[in-house]
Amino acid sequence: MGGIFSKFRGPKRLDITVGDFIHGDDNVIIDHTYPRDPIPQPYCSSDTKGSAITICAKNMIKGKRNRIEKGPPISTHNGSSVNSKPRGNPTSKPTADFLKSVDDKDFIRNRRIVSKASRSVGMIRGPGGGGTGFRVGENYVMTARHVVIDNIKVFNEINHLRIKNSNFFIEFEYLKPNQKQNSEHIFYFKDMVYENEELDTAILELEADSNRSFPPPINILESIDDDRPIYLIGHPNGQPLMDDPKIEIYQYCKNDVDRANKKAGTITKDYRDHYEGIDDQQKCLFHCASQHGASGALGVMVTPHFDEPVGVLMLLRGFPNFYYSKHLSFSDEDKKDVLIVEQGVLLKSIENDMIMKYPLNGRPQLKNEIFSNVI
Repeated sequence: MGGIFSKFRGPKRLDITVGDFIHGDDNVIIDHTYPRDPIPQPYCSSDTKGSAITICAKNMIKGKRNRIEKGPPISTHNGSSVNSKPRGNPTSKPTADFLKSVDDKDFIRNRRIVSKASRSVGMIRGPGGGGTGFRVGENYVMTARHVVIDNIKVFNEINHLRIKNSNFFIEFEYLKPNQKQNSEHIFYFKDMVYENEELDTAILELEADSNRSFPPPINILESIDDDRPIYLIGHPNGQPLMDDPKIEIYQYCKNDVDRANKKAGTITKDYRDHYEGIDDQQKCLFHCASQHGASGALGVMVTPHFDEPVGVLMLLRGFPNFYYSKHLSFSDEDKKDVLIVEQGVLLKSIENDMIMKYPLNGRPQLKNEIFSNVI
């Protein structure tokens, strides 16, 4: 599950006055210092991102290649044809012309590290639905437990033998829509070697193949540092692999949750508590652009100490409980008053659980293998 956390820029007006009739395929010169036409111009509205555009021009402009502007340019707002990211608060103002109100630039180093992490993330497919998983240890995949249970449950009875079902597998390198499946990127499961219902976490052992090696694992793990960017990598809604850059950690606030719960109760009565479990200390909350089907997505953090991806969390679900209900719809106006937030399990919480459990069940090597490089 997942919700959408967006930032946007408000509408602006664009006034352009052109003094001369300019010809030429090579150069266009727009003189912003030329006196404006004193005659009021008719108002022209446009539905492009809600902007209103008034254009005052004395003559036609011809030109295709170069554009030279003299004098201070009037700020513009991208139309719908421009593929731009959502912007920040409409009340925020850039400090200078042509500067975005939100500084969301990214370092090339960060992108390379995230790209390296993406090789470890695959899409889980099965008869009961899909999800995301990522490589850990020597021959394991970590994912959300409910993704596994949905695929091995028969008439509400969990059958672990179905883990070896040939229709239940993980596919790596799914990078573009309608991509033809490549058997070189598909791996099947052998067993579920770890599960924790409370943490909604499962670790699956992969079937070995002597003819090919597994994709690289995520082998550096750390606690979340609020000052470091975190990227969520997964297959939301069964789509090709993508990352959500710089997700925003949300600090739990009981007043926010109580207020949102009250509003959610006016939308549907299907749930007694629309935010049950949101205050789990072993998990974290964040805003991202993920969608239903991204359960098991990997959250990696980029740090100055390593040129490797550092795993910190795994996406589990979204709040409120009914957000992705197929039988319920609610308006954008309603969404403004409802807290929409995602929840993930901290990888450190999984490590702590293994420390507590595995001396009792005879698999201490699993914890040592998966969490051998914990910072």
